[in-house]
Amino acid sequence: MKGGKFLFSMQPNLETISFLYESSLKIRSARTVSELSKYLVSILKKGLRVDLVSVWLLHKPEMVLTCVEIDGYGKERFEKKTVKLGTGVLGKLLQNRRELWISSEDDPEDLLPSFAREWGIKSSFFACVSLVTEEELFGAVIISN
Repeated sequence: MKGGKFLFSMQPNLETISFLYESSLKIRSARTVSELSKYLVSILKKGLRVDLVSVWLLHKPEMVLTCVEIDGYGKERFEKKTVKLGTGVLGKLLQNRRELWISSEDDPEDLLPSFAREWGIKSSFFACVSLVTEEELFGAVIISN
């Protein structure tokens, strides 16, 4: 995170409340998965102040996630990547609908360097969050800084 600061804070202020309200209007107005993905990337990139945000969708029956929307530094390394459910650390996490948040300051299992090598990026922060509806995985959001 640039300077280690999020737009969001635990102390609500007018800027944060306005941003969240405008973001909720955008998300609710999305008519397609493509629109929703674009909004999510834009909102998360601005709100979290990170270098890279990507949205991935699950393709059945292959059980492979592919990147459908991405913005930020190093995006060319993510665009052609796939994540197979059950394979590798991310594939296993997503198969079990688990999240991962690691930073260079708090990485007890030393996962960040392996993600950096696997994904071909230099990163001080990496997060992966499952997108689930009615108990069914349909995608993921991956964030890097």
